[in-house]
Amino acid sequence: WQNNKMLYDGDSENPRNLQINSVENYINYHLISLLEKIRKTPEAKPLKAIILGCTHYPFYTETFQHKLAKLYDYQENGKYIYRPFMAENIELVDPAINTAKELYQYLSETKLFNESDLCKSEFYISVPNKQNSGIELDSFGNFTYDYKYGRKAGQTAQYVKRVPISRENISDGVIERLSVKVPLIFEMMKKFNWDNSKTDFLKEEEKL
Repeated sequence: WQNNKMLYDGDSENPRNLQINSVENYINYHLISLLEKIRKTPEAKPLKAIILGCTHYPFYTETFQHKLAKLYDYQENGKYIYRPFMAENIELVDPAINTAKELYQYLSETKLFNESDLCKSEFYISVPNKQNSGIELDSFGNFTYDYKYGRKAGQTAQYVKRVPISRENISDGVIERLSVKVPLIFEMMKKFNWDNSKTDFLKEEEKL
């Protein structure tokens, strides 16, 4: 509940309109929901593997493992609640590895590898396009949940715009995670922020 990881109206003793606002809490919520579904399904097989189906999930492998270990050992009135419905060591399947291999093979076969200097790489991120008056943002400048997931297929508009990655659009937590998990890429991101003319408009405190 600290550091805005849960958003709510009222106070923490009597919260209303709860909204999850952190990756860790989302992981916890969905793991518990999954195990509760298994627990309440007659003759369900124990959970043995989880496919990390989104590209950023592998960055949180340690969080998944920590939450699963806590749930495996969780007890109520001296009884293990989830242990009968899950393996002690659940395999986390990372499809990003196979995706990277397939991409490498495709680029190699089609001779599309870029032979230019890696140090000249540029890094961008998509953010809400505030010039579009039709978008709906929350107090943090992000799409509201209803707007983000309530848009209809076939309706096209410039909802987002591409901007250089900087401290203006990624959190300190993400920056720290990138520096630890992909240090070589992170150094190239910093170089892009400081040395490329396309980021001259950034203030020093906004750069990585």
